Amino acid sequence: MRWTVLGLVVVMLACASGGRQALESAAPLEQVALTVRVRNREGHPVPGAALVVWRATPSIPSRYGTTDAQGTLRLSRKPGRYVFQAQARGFVSSALTEVRLAPESEAGLDLTLTPSVPFWGQVVDTKGAPVEGAKLRLMPSSEPGLRLDLESDAQGRFVFEGVPEGPAVLRVEKEDWSLTRLEIKAPQQELAVVLKGLGSLRIQLRDPEGKPLHEERTHILPRDPYFQRGLSPERTGEFLTYRQLTAGRYQVLAVYSPSEECDWWRVVDVDVLAEQSTEVTVGFEGVREVGSLRGRAVDRDGRALGDSEVMAWMGGDHDEPGFHGTCKVPTASDGRFILPHVLERPRALSLNAQDKQNWESERAPLPGEDAQVVFQPSGGSLEGRVLGPDGRPVERFRLDGPPRDHPQGRYGLDAFFPQTYQWIIDADGFATALVRAEGRPNEARSVPDVILETGRTVQGRVLAEDGRTGVPSLELLLADPFELENRISDPARTAITDADGRFRFEHVTRRPQVLRADAKTQGTLLYELKADEASVDLRLAPLTSLSGVVTDGAQVPLARVDVNVRCEGWFDVSTSTEDTGRYAVRVPGDRECFVHLSDGAHEDDLRPHPPPLAFSPQRIQLPPNSRQSLDFEARQGPAALHLRFPGASEFLQVFLLPGTPPLPATTPDLEALMRSGFRADWTPTGEAPEAFDFSYLWFGRSDFVYSALPLGRYTLFITQSMNGGLHVLRVPVDLKDTGTRLITAGFPSKDGKATIFPR
Repeated sequence: MRWTVLGLVVVMLACASGGRQALESAAPLEQVALTVRVRNREGHPVPGAALVVWRATPSIPSRYGTTDAQGTLRLSRKPGRYVFQAQARGFVSSALTEVRLAPESEAGLDLTLTPSVPFWGQVVDTKGAPVEGAKLRLMPSSEPGLRLDLESDAQGRFVFEGVPEGPAVLRVEKEDWSLTRLEIKAPQQELAVVLKGLGSLRIQLRDPEGKPLHEERTHILPRDPYFQRGLSPERTGEFLTYRQLTAGRYQVLAVYSPSEECDWWRVVDVDVLAEQSTEVTVGFEGVREVGSLRGRAVDRDGRALGDSEVMAWMGGDHDEPGFHGTCKVPTASDGRFILPHVLERPRALSLNAQDKQNWESERAPLPGEDAQVVFQPSGGSLEGRVLGPDGRPVERFRLDGPPRDHPQGRYGLDAFFPQTYQWIIDADGFATALVRAEGRPNEARSVPDVILETGRTVQGRVLAEDGRTGVPSLELLLADPFELENRISDPARTAITDADGRFRFEHVTRRPQVLRADAKTQGTLLYELKADEASVDLRLAPLTSLSGVVTDGAQVPLARVDVNVRCEGWFDVSTSTEDTGRYAVRVPGDRECFVHLSDGAHEDDLRPHPPPLAFSPQRIQLPPNSRQSLDFEARQGPAALHLRFPGASEFLQVFLLPGTPPLPATTPDLEALMRSGFRADWTPTGEAPEAFDFSYLWFGRSDFVYSALPLGRYTLFITQSMNGGLHVLRVPVDLKDTGTRLITAGFPSKDGKATIFPR
């Protein structure tokens, strides 16, 4: 998407042409006069050009009248930040131009248009008949963000306006037709685009003896990443038939089961042709198995692994053409097992049980061999038992939320990293237990037995601000302090106050806890419950009113900027600015909070936006029941920081702090630091896909950009949540020069220098 810096010039002119208007008043701001002049590359006026205007944040575009004979259009807009574009027949649309209009000003804007080239033609079927309603998308290579969309008319004709000269990609599609994709060059006149119909695929399956195989688990997968059609076959005699398929390459996965314990499958690629029936035979003839694999499953101490499940995976990557297979059998009480119908000797075997997940063998037995097979955790494990006060196993319990069930009270956790792991054991009728243990990769470690206690009873009353009135029907949360910032699961121990505001918790642990409540408009509650407390009266802390104006630093009000307030105790509130740049929000009183502002395009919004403005967070801790004002200006600085990772990860977070703060010593200190850090701009750095693609929107980011930074020292904290821990890298950065500094970083989970929390 092309952008111009003319908008910044407009701001300077506007500020110089009028006085400052105080934004303290809530009254609507007077409109600002703007004169737009549209010229061609030679500087001649372009009459009849239309002007399209977006509010700089997500909004529906407004289309204004056309320029006069002098190529001029005069209009009025409220002060704010906008995106302007000129469009005229015979020209490519102008570059998207950011314009900031300050109050009480007059401004001028010059837009330049370049000639377009003709691009028109007709969509027809294979018989030459016109196809109406085909969706066409033209993507010029010279304009990476430009998408020109239209539909063919009743005669199948289409005419693209505003096409730049040069190479382009044309996608043509319609429901119940196959996609046509052309790489061509503009200009194009009388371009005939042939849209072909759907095809079908007939699959015949053969068993190892060449006999027809009726296996309904066979299915196909399209190789096209943008394929969105549902696939379901029908059986016609010896064939599985898939109808109404768009032309393209498909992966066929055929399944054959030589026994109840084993599945073989074969993967083949097949090209489905438009308007034709493609037939493929997928057979298992000639498959040679190595026979049965026997052994006795034991752990590294030689103890039999009975009542478990052993599995063998055979073949290479399971989405690549070829033969693959699995066999899955239970072990006897002494650990013995027999894997029948093995296609080839697997590299290793895996074992699973209630308290043993994803264990692997050091090697697989040879055919005809009958020996011990040693299994161990694939990445290390922590194993323990849950017992009651009488020493008897607790069969049913919850481990960090998910339920576990084992007759001996056993459980196991994966440990893929050398770190401290912590988890909470919660069972009905008992107080929770907090367990901490050191884990090591490729090492099974025993954790001391967890002896649950019945705990104590804690009761009390929640009072309103006056200290006398009970607060009814309020949900109260009881948690360990670290659970308030838990990014995996929410704490589950809650109570509801009665009509008089009273509450009662049974089976409360004797370690320090936190009581938390959010009474919305009435206030918040955050109380550290001591180990010996059994009765408490709690008072809500009233909210406070925070308001202000957000500008760009030159009096230009910024509309629809997101205002997010993050407070200790997991109290977060948000709002957005109005057209006047004003915001107002009720925030928790008497709590440390950080106010973060974000501007720019949202991840799921494809409309044009200017480069986002950046803001630095502000710390607040306001008295309850007060009214406070806090204005924000966009950050101004000549430097930027671009952090790039080898790929996207939804578990990756990055925050930036000015100066050289040290790595926090404890998890709560780290969480507080994360609340205060600068957030990255939303700056898409990859190419937008040709068609809508969920993965482009939802599976994390690989690039983080911090713009408008003053020169100086900063510290990056890179965090990645993995295996119940938070891997943290601290990276000092010294911005000595203007411009963008690019830093290429690896994932913290793969860096031996990362510090792993909890600590």
